[in-house]
Amino acid sequence: MTAVRTGKFWAIVPELALRELPAGLIDRINDDALATLTREAMLAWNPRLARIRPGAARVAAALQAVLKIGV
Repeated sequence: MTAVRTGKFWAIVPELALRELPAGLIDRINDDALATLTREAMLAWNPRLARIRPGAARVAAALQAVLKIGV
């Protein structure tokens, strides 16, 4: 939620989490397809991690490919 509050990141969050975000930062989307989401997923990446842990870049690349993000 800290990252989302900066305005540089987005997230799909449960209704409960909306209390923690400023009103101007929220775009509420109501879609029946979202009701099927039953698992929480999160990917936070700090480029510094790749310098500290060499395997982290490989993991991030694999996640990017599987999740089809950052195209």
